[in-house]
Amino acid sequence: SLMHAVQLESELREHDVNLYSVTEQIDTTSATGRFNFRNIASAAEFERDMIRQRTKMGLNELAVERKWPNDSAPLGYELDPEGRLSIVGDEEKLVIEIFELYIEEQSMPEVARILNDRGHRTQAGGKWSPRAVGDILRNEIYRGDYDVADVSEHVPEYQIVDDATFEEVESIRHRFQRDEASKSSMSD
Repeated sequence: SLMHAVQLESELREHDVNLYSVTEQIDTTSATGRFNFRNIASAAEFERDMIRQRTKMGLNELAVERKWPNDSAPLGYELDPEGRLSIVGDEEKLVIEIFELYIEEQSMPEVARILNDRGHRTQAGGKWSPRAVGDILRNEIYRGDYDVADVSEHVPEYQIVDDATFEEVESIRHRFQRDEASKSSMSD
């Protein structure tokens, strides 16, 4: 940002360090050089903001059409030719199995162990870890909640896990936080 560039240039000047550029008109030993440096920094900040704005507009356009924002669909889905998610049968069963196992075991490490023992692999082909299990359990796309850019809505054709199952998993995942909250309110 322009602010950071000016701060950096000022800090360098305090330490008697000057910037010289072979390709631009930058020589921070003179007022003209500092002016040019700030203009270049300002133009760079403007370009960065324009890129951010264009990216957001592109994401919003994708989201309005319920398209997935990148090339890798979450476990349980594949991208159709239009870029929307479509459910993959075998992977859908694995996602449901992960949710059911977690309700049963109430432990991400234990679910990961069971999945590995059963020979299941992650999308990348690796072994399951508690974090990978948690990523699945937290992803609201599995309940059909599509949240991309400024679009946030329920898309029934994306739903793999019913709301009751998803909410039960959420309740189990947050059980210790509830316990701590009730303990602290009892001590007040």
